[in-house]
Parts: sequence; structure tokens; C-alpha cells
Amino acid sequence: MGNNNERKMKNDAYVINYLNSAIGIILKNKSDFDSQLSQEARIADIIQQKISWRYLSDEDKQFKRLGLLKLAERYQDTEANKKSYQYIDAFYKVYDLLRYLLNAIDNEKLKNGDDISLIRLKTAILIEKELMDEHSHPEKSGHYPEKTMLNLLSDSEVINLAPEKIMELNKMITEMYKNWSKNPEGTSE
Repeated sequence: MGNNNERKMKNDAYVINYLNSAIGIILKNKSDFDSQLSQEARIADIIQQKISWRYLSDEDKQFKRLGLLKLAERYQDTEANKKSYQYIDAFYKVYDLLRYLLNAIDNEKLKNGDDISLIRLKTAILIEKELMDEHSHPEKSGHYPEKTMLNLLSDSEVINLAPEKIMELNKMITEMYKNWSKNPEGTSE
């Protein structure tokens, strides 16, 4: 499996370097075929950004999200923009809480061994985190089913893990889903 990951990383690095070069060449020759070359450059740039995003650390992803959050904070002129800001804010906080709980679960596992409630929660958190990391813009991300996650968080073994953080995560997940424009379950109100 290590060889496959190394091969994938080398291929991704090759693609990123090639796309960076190609974008420069395309934009330099833009006057010849303006619309076609502009479209090709935009597509290449999107793919390059998606590949680069995958390799950022959690901290770097959160740093970029914080920049987006600050930008969204300035443009709350419409109800839709206000909702978007509230979603991104909750998204940012949920992500940090998930990272905290992953660490707490690993520490608890070292002390007390495996517990089915914590295994289920860790699985849900890893899935949610993967869905949140899928896109650089939070509005494009998917999420673990809200009701399922909230049910997992209400388990007594889970609550004992970090009561304040679990309560905060519960609140933030509800807030995030309430403001998520793509919420398949409707609002959390």
C-alpha cells in the first residue's frame, strides 16, 4: 500500500507541476484563442487547486477556512450571505471540535481499551472529517447524517469523554446543519 501512496503522490506532484506550467503557457498565448484558452486555464487551475488541497495539513486547511470566514463576515448584506457566514463559522468550529475529540478518543483508548460507543463515534468523526475535507469551500462539502451524529453524541459513554466539548459539538452541528444550503434533511429547527 505504501508504494501505491508514493506513486499517487508522485503522480499528483507531476500533475500539479504540469498544470502550473500549462496555465502559464496558456495565459501567455491567450490572445490567439481567448475564450478557449481561458476556459482551459480555469479548468487546469481548478484541478491544480483540488490536488493541492488534498495535501494540506488540518491546520493549513483551517487557516484557509479562517480566511474565507473573515471574508464572509464582511459580506452579510443579504439573508443568504448571512446564512452562509453562519454555516462557515459553525463548519470551522465543528472541524476543530472533531479534531479535539479524535485526540480524546485515542487517549481514552490507551487508558481503557476499546469501547463500542467510542469506536462508533471515531468512525463517524473520521467520515465527517473526510467529507468536510473533500472541498476547499465549506459550502461544497458533504456531511455525515445529522440525526445519526447527534444520536452518537448522546451516548452516555461518549458524553463522559468530554462533556463540555460534546455539548458544544452538539450545538455547533445543529447550527451548521440549520444554515447549510444543501441540507438534505431540511433545517434543524
